[in-house]
Formats: sequence, structure tokens, C-alpha cells
Amino acid sequence: MIYNIIRGLTWNGTWFYGGQGVDAAQLPYASWAAAASACAAGVRNRDGSIDPQFRAGGEIAVDEPPLDAIRRLLATCNGRMAESGGRFRIQLGGAPAAIFSFGDADVIVSAEQSATLFPGLDDLVNGVAARYMSPAEGWVIKDAPPRLRPDLEAEDLGRRSMAALSLELCNDKFQVQRLMQAALREERRFRRHTVVLPPPALIVEPLDYVSWTSARNGYDAKLFRVDQVTRLESRDILLGLVEVDPDDYDWDADADELDDDDSPPVFVDPAAQGLQSFGASGVTLVHDDNRKRPAIRVTWDAADQDGVDGVIYRVRRTSGAAIVDAGQVDSEAFAAGSYDITKGLVSDTSYQVRAKYKIRGDNRDATWTSWITVSTPTVKFKGTEVGDDELVTAHVQSEQIGEVRSDNNGADNVIAAGDTENAGVLVTFSGITAPRGTFLIFPSVDAEAVSGNSVAELTIDVEIDDSGVRVPLAESQAAFSLAHSTFGRAFAYTPSSGAKYEFRGQIESFINDTRVLEVWLSVLHVKR
Repeated sequence: MIYNIIRGLTWNGTWFYGGQGVDAAQLPYASWAAAASACAAGVRNRDGSIDPQFRAGGEIAVDEPPLDAIRRLLATCNGRMAESGGRFRIQLGGAPAAIFSFGDADVIVSAEQSATLFPGLDDLVNGVAARYMSPAEGWVIKDAPPRLRPDLEAEDLGRRSMAALSLELCNDKFQVQRLMQAALREERRFRRHTVVLPPPALIVEPLDYVSWTSARNGYDAKLFRVDQVTRLESRDILLGLVEVDPDDYDWDADADELDDDDSPPVFVDPAAQGLQSFGASGVTLVHDDNRKRPAIRVTWDAADQDGVDGVIYRVRRTSGAAIVDAGQVDSEAFAAGSYDITKGLVSDTSYQVRAKYKIRGDNRDATWTSWITVSTPTVKFKGTEVGDDELVTAHVQSEQIGEVRSDNNGADNVIAAGDTENAGVLVTFSGITAPRGTFLIFPSVDAEAVSGNSVAELTIDVEIDDSGVRVPLAESQAAFSLAHSTFGRAFAYTPSSGAKYEFRGQIESFINDTRVLEVWLSVLHVKR
């Protein structure tokens, strides 16, 4: 990430953030490849998991100065970066091997030297606190467990002196602990020197490491990081050195890892929404040609119902509880606050209705209302409607589910045998008897229920049991479109007598050419 910010970020060929005009040669491959390898090195956690040693992530605003963003990213890996001669070098993690060694005899004693062996009491650090981004707690800034060292506090005359790390671009709590420990150890490396060396030391650059053997200081190939390089007119070189220890980044998870329990946010789903002010009543609809039809008018409160796309309803007969109609009201009709249900209904019959909101999306549930009992009004068919003066009506409704068979793979069908509630939703037969005993049979199928049972195409085959003789209706095969809820035409049959007749409806799935369900219909009484 730092590499790309230095090179500069573009969108569609247009620069928008970071450096400008910086080419790859200005970022030495050896330095940046070593840093990338250090980031990817695996580190074991106490639970046995392995994480990359350093990783970062977060939001950087384009109005944030690039150098500030780079500093925040360097903090996530205890990294350091230096620019020398137009080249950018980076170093992070533990100290590498020294590239140059010298002894007391190599130091030019006639040049100015300085040494800081121990800081003042106010500059001592013996503990570290840090804040980081916690994904487990909803991506909020969280305090890490403080890294305390009572032994160091005792060395510092019993004073506790804490350093604070801001690691908002670090979202790995175990990485945070490793950074805190390494930072504390580095703070206890007190020795700093400024020395002047002869021209052979000109190969040294900022962020290199050198070793110094000094009888005067008691050093035996002691490792130092080069933080300052100044080339003098005498061709000598002045180095600013900081004491380091290769063990500062050692990590023993069993001994060093502290407990850092997460407190995940609790997401409370919205309560299931119930249909407001639901009601139902029997009404008579009068068409333009004065034909009448029984209906059930359902009503609700449509005001201020955000996120609602309609109403889903179910109608069943009070006796037998078989589903007569299962449908839904679209958003446009929903706004009107009422809807007239007519499918499968006959006059002077007791039904029960329930409904629920159709919620947009899946952010909350909707609950069914309780069943409301309502009766359709008495509606007589006129002779002009059925071709005779005799006024007759009858109703057919599925009441018993027959054998449920398996598909070709041997798996059970999703509808259980005897489940009249659900199976009745799939197929409904309603009908009337016209004069002279002719049956008018209206098959209908609930598209929503069929789609939920993964049926792509259905046919219904209707047979009449006429005094013990099975008579298939002419043109009984009819394809059902999932875009509509009915077959669009009735089946007609005129029996040979006025006895009771039984209808059989059979559904076939054309996904695998296997008959999966049979529905038996109630007896239809024929008036003569």
C-alpha cells in the first residue's frame, strides 16, 4: 500500500492521490521485496492459527496528506522509511544482518562525537497502550490490553510511564499485541551514538545496520541501526546510530499473548409486522351486464406502511379447512386499502380469510392475521347466464390428498400425504351445475405455491366417474402457465343421470416426466 501511494494512484489514467512522477527505479526492489516478505511471514497465535506478521486495512480520505497516510501505515508494521538521493527505502520488523563492521580504531577521534547511554527519568517508557480497529466489534476503535512491565517499573523507581500507539489501520488484535511488545522493547534500547568513520563507510545508507566492537563501551559486535548519514567534505561520513536487538521482534504466543475478548454488536431484527386493521366481509359484485358474483372484500390500513409491496392472503372453507384461494394484492391495489376476492367462491358459503403484508426485501418478517370467518351472500344465476330458467349452483373443492409418489431419483415429494392445507393451495377445482345437469369445472393453481415447490410446468387431467364408468373429459389436457393463476377455460361434461359424481384431478411435473401428486375432489351434487 505504501509503495502504491508513493508511486501515485490513478483512475482511468488520471492521477488522484499520492506521488506524481515517481518511477519504479526510485524504490529499490531489494528493499521493498524484503519488506513484503517480512509482512507475509507467518506468526503463530496462542490458539494455533497462523497469521501474516503484518497487514493493514482501512479508509484513507483523498484529502489526507499522503505522508500522513504513509505514517499511519508504517505504524502497523513498526516500519521506517528513508529517502536518500531520490530513492525511497523501507525497513520493518526485526533487524537484518549488519552490512558494515567497525571497531574503536576506525572511529576518527579528532571529529566530534556524541553518546547518549541513558535517558532522563521523564523520557523512560515502561508500558504501552494502543487503540486499533476491531472488526469483531463492528469496525469500531477499541483499546487493546495494555502491555505492562512491573519489572521495568521497579527499575524506573516505581514510576509507570506509558507510550500510546494509534493503530487505526490495523484490524488484527494479535498483530496489535506484537507491535506493542516490539515497541516497548525498542524503547528500552537507550544507547545512541554519533560517530565519524573513514571513506570505506560510504557504502552505508540510512536504515542500514552496522556492528561495532568497542572495548571502551563494552560492545562485542553490537548491532546498531543507522538513522542518520552525513557525508563530510573530508570524504569521511558521520553516522547517527541507534541500539537495536534482533530479539525485539521474537514472539512466544503462549507466554506473550494477552486475553482480548471481543464484544460483538448485537443486531436486533425488526419485529415481525402484523397487518393493520384487517377485516373481511361478504359482498355481491355486479358486472356491467348486470351479472352478479359472490365475493369477499378484505380491507386494511394502507397509510404509512413503508417497505410494504402488497398483501398476501389465503381463503379456506370453514368446513374441511381446504384452501380455496391463495393470492396476493399488488402495491397499486394495496394503496386502495381493499380488495375483492372472487376466485373459487360460491354463494351462501362460510369461508375463513387471513392475510399478511408482502414485505419488500428480506429485512423483516410479516405475521399472518388470525382467521376471520365470513359468509358470501346468496347470489342466484339468471337463466341468461346458463341457458335456462332453472337457478342452480354447486361447488367442488379438494378435500382429500391421495398417494404422494417419489420422483425418478427416489426422493420424497415436498408435499406430504394428507397435507390438505398445503396441497389444497396447489390445485383447486370449483364448479357449478348448469341446467340439464351439465358440469362446468374450473381448475385453478396457486402460482406462488407451485413456484415454491420447484414445478416448472403442470397439466391437469380431469376424469368423471359416471355411475362407475371413468370418462375422461374431451380436451382434458391443459397447460398451466406460472404467469396466471387459472387455466383460463372450464371443462364441461353432461352426465347420464342425476346421481352424485366424483372428480379426480391429477398434477404432473414435466421437469422429470414423473407423476408426483394426485388430488381427489369432493362430490358434486347435480340438480335435475
